[in-house]
Amino acid sequence: MLKYIVLLMLATAPLNALAQESADDFDQRMALSKQMLQINPVSQQIERAVNVYVDRTMSANTSKERDILRRAILNLINDKALEKIAVDAYAETFSADELAAMVEYFSKPEAQSASAKQPLLNDKIGPEIIRMLDQALVKVRTAGEQGEEVKVK
Repeated sequence: MLKYIVLLMLATAPLNALAQESADDFDQRMALSKQMLQINPVSQQIERAVNVYVDRTMSANTSKERDILRRAILNLINDKALEKIAVDAYAETFSADELAAMVEYFSKPEAQSASAKQPLLNDKIGPEIIRMLDQALVKVRTAGEQGEEVKVK
């Protein structure tokens, strides 16, 4: 029995060390997370997301109607609560080294420009992905209705 306890302790030692390491640099990760949100403020992220959402869902509406909805949504979203969630999420998700590299990269004007273009890229690629998914779903349904197996590459 003692042999199993020792074996269990040896097997979990690396996990305990990792947990301790994570706890040791948590303050550093929180500070770096806050720097990330200074580079890309939550309020700007929310505004961009709301603009995309309103423009896509209300494209048939007038500009005035879209602006009314846009302002209403922005007034209802709690920026500070989302900022706290975002800081915690960065710190919990990324290591200190990863966050430091992200801060260094996203501080550059080129990285900020590339990041701002991401929605344009998504607009070009997204519809093609949806088209392919739709085609795949039709093939899966058709094969299933005919009692056939779907061929996998």
